[in-house]
Amino acid sequence: NLPRLDKKRPLVVFSHFPLHPQLQWPSRNSADVLARFREHNLQAVFGGHCHAFRAAESGHAAVVTNRCCSSQVRNHDRSQPEKGYFLCHAKDGKVRREFVAVEA
Repeated sequence: NLPRLDKKRPLVVFSHFPLHPQLQWPSRNSADVLARFREHNLQAVFGGHCHAFRAAESGHAAVVTNRCCSSQVRNHDRSQPEKGYFLCHAKDGKVRREFVAVEA
């Protein structure tokens, strides 16, 4: 579907595995996947699998993973007891995120 999308329209990608080769436990083809978005207006990439805050960039896009929200699963970055999620705000074609802590 990517070739049919307007390249100027802001995009956000969600993936189970991290989509940046510099992040912990990335998808094997993460660099290739990100390359497909090179000419698009990619604003943010949110990956899972790694229960730790990790961040990198691809063009203008933040590529991140976050700590776990589960009280049963440990954070892979040993940041216990900090648990939470990202609250995202989209405005004027940009995505801003803030970490919201939850009690485990």
